[in-house]
Amino acid sequence: MNLLVTDSSVLIDLERADLVSAAFALPCSLAVPDILYANELASAGGPALLDLGLRVEPLESSEMSTGLALRRARPGLSVPAAFGLVLAEARRWAVLSVDDLVHHEAAARGIECCGLLWMFDELEKSGSCPLALLAAGLTTLNAAKRCRLSARDVAARLGRYRAE
Repeated sequence: MNLLVTDSSVLIDLERADLVSAAFALPCSLAVPDILYANELASAGGPALLDLGLRVEPLESSEMSTGLALRRARPGLSVPAAFGLVLAEARRWAVLSVDDLVHHEAAARGIECCGLLWMFDELEKSGSCPLALLAAGLTTLNAAKRCRLSARDVAARLGRYRAE
């Protein structure tokens, strides 16, 4: 998996966990649709993400239309999530998201979809990120009020990080 279309929530969580630089050092690229970048990231840390290697991918007019149609058909999806799914599907890339609706729609469309804990697993496998940093980041995320991570999965990873 060389390229992942991500949403801003993943980037926010990686920042909260102090793992943004580590994530961009992995042998995969992260991309966002141009409209997501313009509306959510350009004025909120976007330039720093570009410096780290974030790719901003323009949507063609047909992809914009498909994204809007998907949003109408699946009202629970945000507009940026719908555009991200369309971008991933059109380019045959994977999706990186914390949104269950995105995961379900990706599965329905045959799009590979990974979550934030997958990113932690990749950072662990790469050996480029100290386990103590992974544990601290995951603990911070788990303590957040809007944490959507499985308590069981978080506990398993924290146990592994702290055991080594």
